[in-house]
Amino acid sequence: MVTKLMLKNKKTSQKGNVFFLILIGVFLFGALAFTFTRSGQQGTNNISKQQAKVAAQEILNYARLVEGAVDRVRRNGCSESEISFENSTVSGYTNSNAPADNSCHIFHDNGGKIEYSSPVQNSTLHTANIRFIGVDQILGIGNDCANSSCSELYIFYRTKSFNLCKEINALVGINLIANDIPLENGLNGSPLFTGSFTYNTNPLGDDNDGTSFVGKQTGCIKDANESGFYDFYHVLLAR
Repeated sequence: MVTKLMLKNKKTSQKGNVFFLILIGVFLFGALAFTFTRSGQQGTNNISKQQAKVAAQEILNYARLVEGAVDRVRRNGCSESEISFENSTVSGYTNSNAPADNSCHIFHDNGGKIEYSSPVQNSTLHTANIRFIGVDQILGIGNDCANSSCSELYIFYRTKSFNLCKEINALVGINLIANDIPLENGLNGSPLFTGSFTYNTNPLGDDNDGTSFVGKQTGCIKDANESGFYDFYHVLLAR
């Protein structure tokens, strides 16, 4: 009788333990699902610090690669107006000034000897492919003047990620201001460079937190004109 009672109690205890473990499993699964749901709702705008570091380094490496190619064609005798970013991936860069032998084409074996690519393939981080622009002047880089002869040739990349912009700035020595990205009037993402320079009357470095970018070849600004966006630039040719 005692043995049967003990066995019954043991079975009841085992059932209770199993039920308790099931409850724990349901709770943990629910917590995990909540974490993934929350992560999905936040989206890639809030990529982790480590992911941002990797992406930032990728962008900077590519920018310096293109800068080296620009320097290469310049040393081979190409003028500013002959530089061509024409490629087989993105249209709009045809430069009628460029020599027919492609010696001034950045993305050609006869010229810059590099391939066109868009770093950070995650399209949710940006609004467009990386671009090559000749519109804005960055104060303290090259000559400062109020006309197109002082506009720089630069890479432009607009992102929605605070962390990515922050890590880019950290790598080039630009500090946060009041725990935020320094604010500036937005850089121009158009027109694409096809041999001629235009001029933006608001050079980078003359308003808001602009002093953070004076003399900086590379940086990432918080766009004062486009809420929620950050603009990366890297000067390829200071003028």
